[in-house]
Amino acid sequence: MGENKDNNSRKQAGPAREWLSDNLRYLILIGVIIVAVIAAIFIVMAVRKNISEKNAAGSSEVSASAEEVQRSAPAVSETSEESVESVSEETAASEESVSAVSESEEVDPAQGLTEDSGEAVRVINDYYKNLLASDENTLIDSYSDIQVYTYPGQLQNEYIAFAEYTYKYKGYDAEIPALTEFYLWPDENDQLVIVEDIPSDVLDYIHEAEKMDAVETLVVQAQNNYQYVMDSNPELKEYIDSLDEPQE
Repeated sequence: MGENKDNNSRKQAGPAREWLSDNLRYLILIGVIIVAVIAAIFIVMAVRKNISEKNAAGSSEVSASAEEVQRSAPAVSETSEESVESVSEETAASEESVSAVSESEEVDPAQGLTEDSGEAVRVINDYYKNLLASDENTLIDSYSDIQVYTYPGQLQNEYIAFAEYTYKYKGYDAEIPALTEFYLWPDENDQLVIVEDIPSDVLDYIHEAEKMDAVETLVVQAQNNYQYVMDSNPELKEYIDSLDEPQE
């Protein structure tokens, strides 16, 4: 009886084991799939949590940056105000420097050469009128077409004057171009006069002014015009050359 029971239980267990043996691979595959699904769920949840934390951190950083910008804005404004104040101070310093120059009567030599039509012209015209009327004048018949170009002198109300004009010798019709340089300054009555004995420091200033392109142009033009008249009037040239010869 005991053996029959054992045989029956073995017969009953045999199909179960056989089914398990036949379907074990499928059970394992199902288990793997379930584990994979659970793992995927956990991964998705972890990723979402991480993203949420990053977004929260980003929002905090943005807020912090906004606060820093707001805090730094007054500093920028203060810096701008300081820059404006600095520029204003520099402008004031420049104005004080200009005032100091005016008070010392020094002149900025950067000013250009200009054609004069005022007192300088009157002074130089009077000079040539007096020269022509002088008893010592035995050669010159006339001075004409006088144009005066001035440059600021070493001090205020002083001028370097370049007189461009033509003149004629007695007995000749040709007008000879010329260019003469003067230095003018005010006398005790504040009237411009021609300086005859020019100080050495003023002479140095004049020599520097003569290096200007405008002055060099005047000189070259006068030389070219003079040479043209000489070439066109050989008798006049011979006469002028004879004036330079020593008298016996």
